[in-house]
Amino acid sequence: MRSEKLTEEMVQQAGPIEGTTLYRLPDGDEDKYGNGLFLFRWWTGKKTWKIRYAINGKKYWFVLGTYPQLSLEEARNMAADAFRNVKAGIHPESICKREEEERKNRLILDMGILPLLENTALFYPCSGGDLSTPIQLFSPFVTDFWFVDRGYFTPGHQDTSQYGLDAPANKQKPVLKKDHDYRLMRTKIAGPVSWSRSAKDIEPCVLTETYKYIPSGKQIRIHRCRGYGFSAFRKEISSIGVFFYRGDSEGEGGSGNLWLSSDHIGEVCEKLVDGGLIVTDGSGSGYSYRYGELAKFYFKDYPRETDNIMESVNSFTDEAGRTFTCIGYAGYKYGPTFIWQVKKATQHCA
Repeated sequence: MRSEKLTEEMVQQAGPIEGTTLYRLPDGDEDKYGNGLFLFRWWTGKKTWKIRYAINGKKYWFVLGTYPQLSLEEARNMAADAFRNVKAGIHPESICKREEEERKNRLILDMGILPLLENTALFYPCSGGDLSTPIQLFSPFVTDFWFVDRGYFTPGHQDTSQYGLDAPANKQKPVLKKDHDYRLMRTKIAGPVSWSRSAKDIEPCVLTETYKYIPSGKQIRIHRCRGYGFSAFRKEISSIGVFFYRGDSEGEGGSGNLWLSSDHIGEVCEKLVDGGLIVTDGSGSGYSYRYGELAKFYFKDYPRETDNIMESVNSFTDEAGRTFTCIGYAGYKYGPTFIWQVKKATQHCA
């Protein structure tokens, strides 16, 4: 007996049946192996789209989404895409995981913001191996990139060994070695090229690479600094255009530094140019409710739609009169990384 194709009306009217927990409605004929698109109708009234498929003779179920968030037409299109991958021996789940990674790593920033950062510096404490995204987003408008981590040039350090950034400063590979838009002009090292991870205190070392951005001829400098974040910020930095901070934690394995707490964010903003940016996933916020919007999705569920993700956080003004407005998205660490523009209070003359 042939099964009829589902209609939008049939999907809408499908409801729970007394005495049953769930049953499924096929969208037309199943193939000879019982594979196809199905609407699962639960006793609670919830409706779920699933496909059944087989690879190498083994059968699987895969959830596409729920109705009405996913319409009948959208479910059919997704099922068609999934079965094309199945035909090639690819599980739909692996495609979804790849798309999820791409979504997490997507960057959103209005290019019109970048001229405001002309010739400024970017400061990133506890940066580890997270170097490419800040440079990709803000170079060559930002001309000085400060990456600070206690594990740089410290052989065997747990924070940097997986990236090779624990090697001595004079053994480090250039950060932009594979980027053909940049040419390394010179390298400078200030401080001991190596340090013991068992030492009680850290002797700072700064490895500076100066590059020429070939399309414009502009120069940028990338500083990798072994040391403590607050010490480097207070000693090396007078003004910044971007404060970049994510992937840190307050527990075991993290620095324990609360850069976004009420005690320290004012210090950051004092050195931030008017209209400058704070880029963060909410790391180092502690239990600060005053700046809670910056850490709204830190280690929590987060919006799935990247196109509208900035609408999920709200602008706010702190006690110093500084206004924080979300203007971009810079991928995912412990949560989505939002880009906040900070405008300082306007001083009115009497």
